[in-house]
Amino acid sequence: MFVEQAIFTSVRSGRNEGYQIAATSPGVTSDEQRELAKWGPAHDSLYDAGPAAESCSFHRLESGLYCLSRTVSAGREYSGRGGCRVYTQSFLLPHALLARFHHHPLRILEALVVSGRATVLSPVPDHLDPVPILGRASPVKVTEIERLCQALGPERLTALVCAALQTELLGIVAPVRPRLLLAGLLNLLPPQRRAEFSWTTGLRVSPRRPYRWAVLPADREEQRQALRLLHLTTLDLCHDVPAKFAAHGGWPLVVYNLLRTQQFSTLADVVQAATDTDETDTDILAEQAWARLDQPAAADAFTPWSPTGFETAGTSSDYREGRPMPQGGIAR
Repeated sequence: MFVEQAIFTSVRSGRNEGYQIAATSPGVTSDEQRELAKWGPAHDSLYDAGPAAESCSFHRLESGLYCLSRTVSAGREYSGRGGCRVYTQSFLLPHALLARFHHHPLRILEALVVSGRATVLSPVPDHLDPVPILGRASPVKVTEIERLCQALGPERLTALVCAALQTELLGIVAPVRPRLLLAGLLNLLPPQRRAEFSWTTGLRVSPRRPYRWAVLPADREEQRQALRLLHLTTLDLCHDVPAKFAAHGGWPLVVYNLLRTQQFSTLADVVQAATDTDETDTDILAEQAWARLDQPAAADAFTPWSPTGFETAGTSSDYREGRPMPQGGIAR
């Protein structure tokens, strides 16, 4: 399957200078170009100001296609105003292609990188060709879930799932690489729900780019600025998480139970089984999951856990040994 592409960056052209849609493939419509320009990240739009900075982003266009973009630092600004030139390559994905990769956009980006299609073109050509995307992906990468659970612990990782499903605009602070964080989060969601969420791993929060999930840096002033701009709900996974994001039932409690018992392959099977139905209600999917696991309903088997008071993730073997949770934790 071929997909259209566009490049947004700072160039000198015959029409004007500065950040603009510098090139597109023939199938990108004028309306899509205007929308890509509106969301396009200009100078100083990356939280990481270094020469190796990278951000991956995803959102749905009004045309119904999905924009998967990769933004990088690409040399110095030609204008001489300092800092790195920001370069964004966007790929316009039809729903059928997303479905082939189980609605996990980062799997598609990996295919583009491996094939050499996601790269900085210098100089930017006047015209681009549509890009072929081959292959497919499994619904879940178990290794990503294992790594993320080791880094965060099952409680914080489940809190991330709860917050992602419940919150309109979420800013996430975490002690792991942003790309692994969102790749793991998407792994833990039913595939048919994944494309509902827009996200970015490293672009600055902006009213022009209202991504539903945004990974924020550890810098407190940057976090405060993000809150002022979009009134985000912030989830700081470096510290104890709020009780409102505890897994009290539904899909998050299924995820939590399998994470805390390290049944990662079983969790992958549960997620994959969700692809066999068109159901999108996570509560119904959770009931189906409990039935497959041959376990009683969550409300009968567990008491809701409290995310306060547990130890820092990754610093103890308690999660692996199944030590009882502190007061308010899982009943055994």
